[in-house]
Amino acid sequence: MNGRRKRNAVRATAVAVLSASAVLNGGAGWAATTVHTVGAVPQAAVALPAQVEDYSPYVPQISCDPTPKPGVVAFEQLMLTTFKHGWSGGIIRNCSAPGVAGGRSEHKEGRAWDWMLNPNSYADQAAGQQAVSWLLANHAVNARRLGVMYLIWNRRIWSAHMDSDGWRAYDYGDPHVSHIHLSFSWAGAEKRTSWWTGVVAPTEYGPCQQFTDEPARPYGNEVNTTPCMPPERPSKAHGKAIFNSSPSEIPDPDAPDPAAPSGVMTIQTPPAPAPPPAAMSRPGKERCQTTCTCC
Repeated sequence: MNGRRKRNAVRATAVAVLSASAVLNGGAGWAATTVHTVGAVPQAAVALPAQVEDYSPYVPQISCDPTPKPGVVAFEQLMLTTFKHGWSGGIIRNCSAPGVAGGRSEHKEGRAWDWMLNPNSYADQAAGQQAVSWLLANHAVNARRLGVMYLIWNRRIWSAHMDSDGWRAYDYGDPHVSHIHLSFSWAGAEKRTSWWTGVVAPTEYGPCQQFTDEPARPYGNEVNTTPCMPPERPSKAHGKAIFNSSPSEIPDPDAPDPAAPSGVMTIQTPPAPAPPPAAMSRPGKERCQTTCTCC
């Protein structure tokens, strides 16, 4: 029996090494949807129903309420405490932060999270691979239960609303080799999905208040199941923060956030939540536009 256990442990380690090696060497193996037997995987605190949420449609940011949503905060802690690698890159972003596609980003609605993972660390990359595989295994059952709308990592993006396996190339700017970006449906962001409640949640569309001057009212207790109207293209003289891309496009949600240029309204946002304890998160090189320096 001891010999069998030893052989099983060696076999599991070999699978982990091959998987993480594919990640570190730019191979496609990291996109596989099988769960690698390396350490623990997340466990729900409630009894999960037999049914599961539908794949989330792409519901892009059109309002702005940069407050960390409870489901995103809970997911952040779930990943860091379960996989014990990487650190939080934050949830929220200023309403006027620029970027491609008119500056659209679910960070501005508090429903996106950046999980920082050192691209030169075998352990970080293996943890990220295991988490992604766990989320997308068995027709993305765990991603659907948690309300993951799309995720970006290592120059590729998985979108719940896409046909086939959901994966395609991502070339909007930041290649996302230093972190996994995860955007959430409104039900997932508000912690109303079956992973947290044990009850399958309907598709939600949020407050539907297009941001021009003021942030949206808090969206929490209400449930909106009616799709929002797409944002209109304002005139060239509008001079406001706008979101003018087609909803079919996925922008770069991690574009840099320099000071807003003159004539564009800046809205102060609450500070990001405190980082998790040192035992859950390791410091390292943050994303930067020039030469990175380690903390």
